[in-house]
Amino acid sequence: QGDHLRITAQRVDALQDAHLWAETFRGTVEDLFDIQEKVAEEIASHLRLHLTPVENRELKKRYTADPEAYQLYLQGRFQWNKRTVEGFNKAIELFLKALQKDSRFALAYAGLADSYALLGETSLYALHPHEVYPKAREAAARALELDDRLAEAHTSMGYLKMNDYDWAGAEEEFKKGIELNPNYATAYHWYS
Repeated sequence: QGDHLRITAQRVDALQDAHLWAETFRGTVEDLFDIQEKVAEEIASHLRLHLTPVENRELKKRYTADPEAYQLYLQGRFQWNKRTVEGFNKAIELFLKALQKDSRFALAYAGLADSYALLGETSLYALHPHEVYPKAREAAARALELDDRLAEAHTSMGYLKMNDYDWAGAEEEFKKGIELNPNYATAYHWYS
């Protein structure tokens, strides 16, 4: 609400219909990353997960230090998920604003790549692929340059390689994206 955040996490045993744990986390938008980290740590602790050092590092990964850039990124993904020409154009605007705040924000570059790529999709044909695919490739390459362990960037590159009929290259990128983040649905969607 406004600049204030409240996250409530609960653990419930659905089979027994038993409430096992609950915690509320509060803060402001400026505290977003600290809150995310604390929520993830608490949930992992209560699930008694034994994280490897790599998993622990990934759990604490911050994609940007700028909360406003992150908010712009999330708004961009919301627009992108509308899957309309208007949504893609608004997403591009928001991703570019996020990159003005943090020019090293790899997730925003991946979002930019996805938006340009889908604007050139033949089902929409809003813009000719020759006009937008170079921009998409440049953004995906920049995302990978900044963070080669970013599932979204590998998925973006896979989509572009697929549209270039580089089937082996696309498959490699999609598989890498899925390996890096098995919960990233777009990687499965485009790989299928």
